[in-house]
Amino acid sequence: MSYPNETLSQAPVEKSAEAVKPLFSIDGYLRVMANAKLHDALYYTSFLLLGVLLIMPLWTVTYLPLGDLADHAAQLRTILDFEAYQQNYRINWFTPYWVGYGFALFFSLFFSVVTALKIVLSLALLAYPLAAAWLIHELKGNRFWVWSAFPCAWGFTVYWGFLSFTVATPIAIAFLAFTVRYAQAQLNWRYVLGAAVFSIFLFFSHALAWLFAVGVACSVLFIYNSFERSKLKAWAFMAAVPVVLLWISFSSDGSGSVESGRYVEHLMNKTQEIWGAFANQYKELAKESGHWNRTKEFFSFSIGKPAMLDYSLLGLLCLLWPKFTGARFSRNWRRWVPLLSAFAAFLLVPYWIFDTAYVYYRFSVFLIPFGYFIFDARPQPQQDDEQAKPESASTPLKKQIWQQVYYVAGVLIVASILLSVNSLIATFKENDAQFKDVLGEMEPGKRVMMMVFNGDSAMRFSPAYSHFVKYYQAEKLGEVLPAFSHDEHADNVPIRYRHKFIQAPSVWNPNDFNWRKHQGAKYDYFVIRANSVRRNMFRDSKGDIVLITESGPWHLYGKKEYLKSNKSKAEAMVHQVPP
Repeated sequence: MSYPNETLSQAPVEKSAEAVKPLFSIDGYLRVMANAKLHDALYYTSFLLLGVLLIMPLWTVTYLPLGDLADHAAQLRTILDFEAYQQNYRINWFTPYWVGYGFALFFSLFFSVVTALKIVLSLALLAYPLAAAWLIHELKGNRFWVWSAFPCAWGFTVYWGFLSFTVATPIAIAFLAFTVRYAQAQLNWRYVLGAAVFSIFLFFSHALAWLFAVGVACSVLFIYNSFERSKLKAWAFMAAVPVVLLWISFSSDGSGSVESGRYVEHLMNKTQEIWGAFANQYKELAKESGHWNRTKEFFSFSIGKPAMLDYSLLGLLCLLWPKFTGARFSRNWRRWVPLLSAFAAFLLVPYWIFDTAYVYYRFSVFLIPFGYFIFDARPQPQQDDEQAKPESASTPLKKQIWQQVYYVAGVLIVASILLSVNSLIATFKENDAQFKDVLGEMEPGKRVMMMVFNGDSAMRFSPAYSHFVKYYQAEKLGEVLPAFSHDEHADNVPIRYRHKFIQAPSVWNPNDFNWRKHQGAKYDYFVIRANSVRRNMFRDSKGDIVLITESGPWHLYGKKEYLKSNKSKAEAMVHQVPP
């Protein structure tokens, strides 16, 4: 049998008893499956169907419950309608997040911000297996390996709504695919220019993705070249370094550019701080046996599942998928470096670094693509080799049958993982309808405070509602707090507040709300997600804040003048907060 691959060969048909076996015998079935055109049809059909399953969850509900995504939607709306915000907000033009935002802004010219974000996420998710397919092609691997990339597109960063990193991930994988070709090519100005431009483009997709991908790309060069020649080719990747250094100077500790004469000192202090964080975390993990927990997370997070052993084994199965297609583990130790780099980064990189949280979790999205490097595809006989025999001629019948079983099982497992994602997002349909009810009662262009007391959801390892109310700003302008634009640590988000940051209770601890401390009188609405009516939170409002409406766990409080009907007024008076 010939395994599905880019290069297929067929044995010459001979007029013999072998050639006239019944089509529906096992041997006849295997001969049919060795047909190159059938392989093409199976590959492209499976890619199309899995692609549909991949993006289907994004269109199941109107408002996606994906962590930070709603905050990105609010920032996009601020940029699009900047005239309404320019007195209090500024655009941070020098940020390494512009590729994802650029695509979203483009589609926002034709669709709503919410729809534009869904389109960008759909393209990013589809780009993941496409980039993986390019990498497999450059590695001369079995093209059906790409099945394992589909569930990994829905990795940790998607559930957390990390828009820029989600967009940057397939770009980083494509960067590695380009590097494989670049590593084997003759050094010329076209490849050097391509490597330089690709590096800069990746930086403006996401700085962390650029840093990690460039480091791994250097190891990929070393797979195919001597150390000296690898260094020579790696210089093209450094084209982004001047831009990176300039960006670091402008994003220094949230306080603007570094003081003249203290730039080197600033870099040294930053380096010392970072290495200290690495060392301290390693000691803590060693004491608490945290390395085993992180190992489980590495495999389970790669397919967007919580750190449970069953999911970790499922992630490991995806990593080993090429082995089931007949590939062999590579004996070239250099080919193991990309995968080991991702694993080491996941184990050693701190949770918080470069004023960014959840850093090490992000490296799990590279598990499967980097895993392709450790396999050597089974050599395929060339069609012009007269002495070459088809693989089916030398492979035992039992093994051929098992190969078919593996392929069927593989595509079914991948499809079931993607369907489970759709089922998960579908559990938010009721919440979607409830939030729309609340949103429909809100006037546009108002200042809103959100407080999530009940964040329970089917999401096991990401906060579905932490920024959810910011969809109000995306749909109806105004501003919703707390927000990244008011976060002193979020220097690199595209929208920043011009003045002293407005204090608001943390999204993680809404119980900190205090009417006087947080200047409750300056807000028009308070959107609260809780199991019960919070009557006593607004005592100090002297009766000015009333319950306007509620739908499920969503409660809308606001000023009396925003009541829209006598029915709403009557309902509000029943729940009016006592003075």
